Amino acid sequence: MLGVQVLQHFLVFESLSLTSQRHVFVVCYTSPSTDWQRPAVLAEHLVENQTRWRSWMRRNVLSVFKPTVMLLSVSRSDYQRACVTMVVWKLKHSGAQMYHFSCRRALSAAKRCAVPLMVHHVESTIPTQTDRASPSSLGCPKDLQAGDIYTHTYNGWRCSIVDPETKEIHSDVIEAKARGVLFDSGHGAGAFNWTVAEIAAKQNFWPNLMGSDLHTENQEGPAYDIPTVMTKFLHLGMPLNEIVRSVTSSPARAYSLNSIGSLSEGMDADVSVLRIDECDVNLEDTVGQKRNVKKRILPVAVWRDGKEHQVVLPTIWPNTNAIKRGLMINKHQIVKDKE
Repeated sequence: MLGVQVLQHFLVFESLSLTSQRHVFVVCYTSPSTDWQRPAVLAEHLVENQTRWRSWMRRNVLSVFKPTVMLLSVSRSDYQRACVTMVVWKLKHSGAQMYHFSCRRALSAAKRCAVPLMVHHVESTIPTQTDRASPSSLGCPKDLQAGDIYTHTYNGWRCSIVDPETKEIHSDVIEAKARGVLFDSGHGAGAFNWTVAEIAAKQNFWPNLMGSDLHTENQEGPAYDIPTVMTKFLHLGMPLNEIVRSVTSSPARAYSLNSIGSLSEGMDADVSVLRIDECDVNLEDTVGQKRNVKKRILPVAVWRDGKEHQVVLPTIWPNTNAIKRGLMINKHQIVKDKE
């Protein structure tokens, strides 16, 4: 699943072979920021005006929606509901009123379309932990339902899943996972914090879905690739069978991709062969913190729909420049290593 925000990276993403992906969705996107219509405009621009991507987009993108159409008139057409795969709600810097407006519209749209809501909850006035004395107040993930996806789970920003005072996972987060909300690692360029992940590991709070959130700003660190993200959770103590499930059958089920996710008879022949090597590296998170990693998951071979493809490894691993970039945002973390 590819959100429309990522379309802006296509022109420099060829090295990641995104054009060979068969399961790509441009999904309905809503954000409280002032540029919240920009992704849909960008998607239309690429579809209609970029010659090099026009045929690819028409072959692979299932649907492109303007957020205004999705959020204001989605109930008018069964065709619209059939095409929407997921509603993405991205919380960025904005006023409290717009946050709450966006939240309610996203929750409503997902419910009316009977599709999951995927939430990017990092910096927001909508709290991770709600006040039990005000049960009607909005909360994230409190207001999410079973099958909804909470991404960027292990970040240390204002909306961290960890209480900075008690160093425990918020009870609203624990309860959300218990009722079936799916938690995605969503590593990205700023959303994986070793301190937060270690606190979560002590409570066996592992991701249901392990996403790299790979793009041009983190493919050379700190995310690198999905095997590196898997390596980090292996270091944290996540059982190997759960790691494998979180990058195969679980995301396929979450995104309703019924032809991939397992090696069962009749499924698409998408096969990855991995190995675990010994290593001794200080591997960074997204905020410049490092941990000494002794085992690394590496790709050996990969087939997509029965066709073998070249395996590509990071050129520099770890990358000191990525560590330096991470340190620049470290001061904004509410949960981090002791200085």
